[in-house]
Amino acid sequence: MFINITIGKYIYKDSLIHKIHPLIKLLLLIVILLICLTSNLLENLLILLLILVLCLLTKINIKIYLKNIYSLRYILIPIILIDLIFKVDVYIILNNILKVIISLMYTSLYLYTTTINEINYSLNRLLKPFKKLKIDVDKISLILTLSIKFINIVIDVINEVLKAYKIRGLDFKGNIKLKVKKIKTFLITLFYIVMKKADNISDIIEIRNYNLNNLNRKNKKIELSDYLFIHIIVVIIIIIKGVLKCVI
Repeated sequence: MFINITIGKYIYKDSLIHKIHPLIKLLLLIVILLICLTSNLLENLLILLLILVLCLLTKINIKIYLKNIYSLRYILIPIILIDLIFKVDVYIILNNILKVIISLMYTSLYLYTTTINEINYSLNRLLKPFKKLKIDVDKISLILTLSIKFINIVIDVINEVLKAYKIRGLDFKGNIKLKVKKIKTFLITLFYIVMKKADNISDIIEIRNYNLNNLNRKNKKIELSDYLFIHIIVVIIIIIKGVLKCVI
């Protein structure tokens, strides 16, 4: 019953992917998402294999990535059933599932190998051109970073509340009226704890006198190896698409 998913949590390993510049990893995330959305089933299968190789290079247990995919079953199964009812082509259904898996796999890879400060830095660098439009890029990047981090906090809170329910011998069994009452109590408890944690984070930011204007943006420079990494991955994807088009 517990949610066994770790999206948003940084996992330290001494790997090649961890050492890649955070902005390069973020740009590659955008490129992969855009390419997989316009690719066919065979192309997405090969792109998925490429993502799996990158996941192995992180030296993080592959089971962690697979657990994230498995956690999507309650979302994917109803979508598949609805598509089958409306007689959507199986080829299209499988391709859409692959797109979701690819997106989740590389997003997980990015979050597992990038610290919270690096995420904030890379988002800020990516959104930097919008400063010319007088948009507060620093604040937006901070909000996005905290939102990503908060996903894991919410998951931990859900698991804590469910564990507390289990220890007390409480469950969600019973008739519909009783289930609704229990779920309502659970959601109120969950909302209260999450809001309390959000207030604590806000207090910590205030206590530390966090100033967006004086934020330390010191980060390692983009090196030749970083450029080579993104170019190699993009070239491999282009070759995959080109070869399959020639074959098909």
